[in-house]
Amino acid sequence: MTRKHIPELDGVRGLACLLVIVLHVVVAPLPLFPGTWFDLARFRIQPFMSGGVDLFFILSGFLISGALMDSKGSPGYFRAFWTRRIARIFPVYYLMIIFSIVARAAYDVSPAPVLHALVNLSLPEGYYAIFSQNIVMALTKASGNNILGVTWSLAIEEQFYLVFPFLVFLVPRRWLVVSAVAVVVSTPLIRALVVANVNWQAGYLLTVARMDALMLGVLLAALVRHAPALAIARRVQGPLNWLALALIIMQLCDFWGYVGEQWRLSLGGNITYLMLIVAQYPLINIAMACLMLNIFTREAGPLRPIFTSRILTSIGLISYGAYMYHQVVNYALWRWLYASNPREMTLHQAYMPVTVLLITAAISWVSLRYFEMPIRRWITRQSRRDAASAGALTAKRA
Repeated sequence: MTRKHIPELDGVRGLACLLVIVLHVVVAPLPLFPGTWFDLARFRIQPFMSGGVDLFFILSGFLISGALMDSKGSPGYFRAFWTRRIARIFPVYYLMIIFSIVARAAYDVSPAPVLHALVNLSLPEGYYAIFSQNIVMALTKASGNNILGVTWSLAIEEQFYLVFPFLVFLVPRRWLVVSAVAVVVSTPLIRALVVANVNWQAGYLLTVARMDALMLGVLLAALVRHAPALAIARRVQGPLNWLALALIIMQLCDFWGYVGEQWRLSLGGNITYLMLIVAQYPLINIAMACLMLNIFTREAGPLRPIFTSRILTSIGLISYGAYMYHQVVNYALWRWLYASNPREMTLHQAYMPVTVLLITAAISWVSLRYFEMPIRRWITRQSRRDAASAGALTAKRA
């Protein structure tokens, strides 16, 4: 793989962002119609759209492991990796933590409804500061506030970033691939054990239960860097696409939930029943990874125009800010205009999702251009300057 920048991956990032934000901003506020096909359709589509987070994980695993594989053995291997991650993640992340602290303090002074919508059900910001909120949420069944609640996925990624560079550095690539396959295969059992011994929320939030998506990204990164494996993938991409389609249809039809429930009714609620129910999540991740592989096996294939479309690549560029800001905009606007949370939307409120999406996009673009990028460039310059100084000092001592 020789391309440094792959525009299609911006499109994948944009698709992942769009799935999550549309779920929160468009689908979640829709009114309930119990017992109707509309409610059934929404019940089926929501788990698929929440898979946008898993698509983020797959993409993150791919990009991070690929960068680590390519730089293994180079000077400043660890320093360069963590500097890039800090420059990318920390500015917006800690800005939102500060915003949460200020909003909570303002609410204590003047409990305005808008502030209540943002800071309600909040964990102490200290948990967020050390990226442990997903663990606390899982063990206590707590939910984060609407400023920081979405950051549970960043906690998983940061925990991954803390450990994975050492694995790439110490473990031969072949054994890294074997380990990744083992994690993906064992995920249904791992999730089932977490659910059985902790709770359902833990099966969704704990890093150990979400490693399959990250490891699928690792497998993709290893595959596209191994010419014989990539040649085989090109030959079987057609069947892989059909497999992906079948897995998506099965997920939308709740096939695994139905099979698991029938197993429970027939043979009791043992661990196999839970494995069957939670299997839909790693299987839909496999489907997403199979489709993402098209970027490298079918460069002129039918998915390329989708992943390189202006709308998806543009969303991909602002995706981090959009992911971090959208719930703040969503809840604040609903509280300000209608004194309610975004749910049970009526016909005359149908403009709200579009308004929230447009405001989120505008804020995210401004954030990227005038806040995130300047800080990233400054951190990168400082890191290079420090590395050059260290190199000069080493040379002088020699």
